[in-house]
Amino acid sequence: MLSKGFIALQPFDQPFIGIQPVSWIVAAGIVAGGAYMLLPATLPYLDGLPTGLYWVFGIGLALRLVMMVPEPILKIDYYRYLWDGAVIMSGLSPYEWSPDRIVSGAGPEALSQLAQESSGMIGRINYPRLTTIYPPAAEFVFAVTSWIKPWDLLVWRLVILAFEFATLALLYGLLIQLERPAVWIILYWWNPVVITEFSNAAHMDAILLPALLGATLLAIRARGCMAAVCLAVATAIKLWPLLLLPTLTRSLRAAVVFAVVTAALLWPFISQAFQLDAGFRAYGVSWERNAALFHVLLGGLRSALDGYGLFDLDAGRILRFVVAVVVVMVALGINRRAATGPEMTVRRIIIVIATLLLLGPTLYPWYYTWLVPFLALVPITGLLAFSVVLPLYYLQFHPWIQDHSQAFTDYVVWLEQGPIFLLLFLAWRGRRV
Repeated sequence: MLSKGFIALQPFDQPFIGIQPVSWIVAAGIVAGGAYMLLPATLPYLDGLPTGLYWVFGIGLALRLVMMVPEPILKIDYYRYLWDGAVIMSGLSPYEWSPDRIVSGAGPEALSQLAQESSGMIGRINYPRLTTIYPPAAEFVFAVTSWIKPWDLLVWRLVILAFEFATLALLYGLLIQLERPAVWIILYWWNPVVITEFSNAAHMDAILLPALLGATLLAIRARGCMAAVCLAVATAIKLWPLLLLPTLTRSLRAAVVFAVVTAALLWPFISQAFQLDAGFRAYGVSWERNAALFHVLLGGLRSALDGYGLFDLDAGRILRFVVAVVVVMVALGINRRAATGPEMTVRRIIIVIATLLLLGPTLYPWYYTWLVPFLALVPITGLLAFSVVLPLYYLQFHPWIQDHSQAFTDYVVWLEQGPIFLLLFLAWRGRRV
């Protein structure tokens, strides 16, 4: 019912109006996250129940079906997915024409006709001045969804659910490999951020998880080349999984397979990724959202450059380069020696993803879903706690915060991410003592 209090038909980069239910949404998310943090203590009890796994699956499925009923709350990314899928099914490329160019009449007649058939959906796409940011493997799934039924949110949500079933099956296989009880699936299947961001918000990150988990399972089973192919597919969905290559294979042959398959899958994307209106270019050069540590470091670097009179240097680009180097060094450094078992492999994956999220310029709540399946295999309290604090991200849509936007970047992001840094530091210190 709260979803009716939101106006989610405007482009994301224009102000939302009349969204007083934001406070209730944030409060509900924090309460759900707090309840979720009690789950690890119930795992021994659930494992002792003969039907425990069935209850875990049934309740998790019911929660997803319930969350599919309301409109996506403060989310309109799915308009881009549905548009891209329809463009591909029309025989054209979403990398060539931004929605703004189509609306202005600068694009092909076929796309102008498609825009009319979309019943105004093209006018609701966020960042319409940019072409799509999504790599080809993701676009393939969008196209299949459009082939099933164009412009249909429910069909897209059901496609997401199908990918979640695949994630669940692979997670079950990984739990067996790590000799964990099957009911640990609950740490993924009942995660409130996962349920909200996939079943309600309909974020495409759900299609990434089976490829990631498949690559991990194959790597643990010493199927290096097959793991490399699976990781290449994951990279052709979200790009960042290439950071996991050193963790998942130490074989030169598998690395070559990964490079060849990734290049083949990404070529349509890379060949146009650096155009002036390319979504990938804009994201890589200027995107900064909900990033506590990055924001502080950026402010410090700008002050330092200004202090030395280096006004022409772009602090944002410099810091992005530094962060990229640090993340790559972490990905390589933790893999100097071969993993001694499946748990170490999973821990290294968690370290890479957590470093990317905590140091990077963008930390959307749905990015956290990349981490959750691996936390079901190796629970880490400090990272599980993200489920409690991430709903604070949506305070940026509160009317008061919109009138005082600096308060969000200066204070709210630290209320959200500060506890995570503290918990991780205390855990690290505890192991050192």
